[in-house]
Amino acid sequence: MARRSKVKAAVEAESDPSAWILENDLAQFLLMHTTEIKYMCMFGYTYLHGCKVFGKTSTASSSTSYKFISMVLACTGGGILVPIFINSIPVPLCTDAYPIAILVSTMLHMAFPIVREVVGLSAIVKTVFMMLYEIMRAFVVVKLTTAAGAAIPASDFDFAIFGPIFCG
Repeated sequence: MARRSKVKAAVEAESDPSAWILENDLAQFLLMHTTEIKYMCMFGYTYLHGCKVFGKTSTASSSTSYKFISMVLACTGGGILVPIFINSIPVPLCTDAYPIAILVSTMLHMAFPIVREVVGLSAIVKTVFMMLYEIMRAFVVVKLTTAAGAAIPASDFDFAIFGPIFCG
């Protein structure tokens, strides 16, 4: 009996004291462990890009197609160019939910421009959208840098340094 308790105590002593960093709800959200969180961050990313695009093109002379194309390019600029540089499939073609998020955000900006004003006026709502935006942006940078690191061969060192950084 005493031996079992010593073994159990030894196993508990070997556990990682920093495990709480990754084993909490905030870390699960920041690392986007579920598809729901990923979709929510994707929508926040596209909606905040829409706030920037539609805020600058809100004049009556701007056509709907111009606004939509500006929105698509603002949301997918690096996700199109970097995969082409490393001979891969662009993000809008390999992630079906991304064009849907862009379409929904565009329609919300066109049908309900008052929501854009709420985001601009409310510090809390703007903070939430900025958080979703930055989480998605960091996820994309890490994903593109990892893909570039796998696709670009090392030249002078054991691993590629500047190619993945430029692509990320």
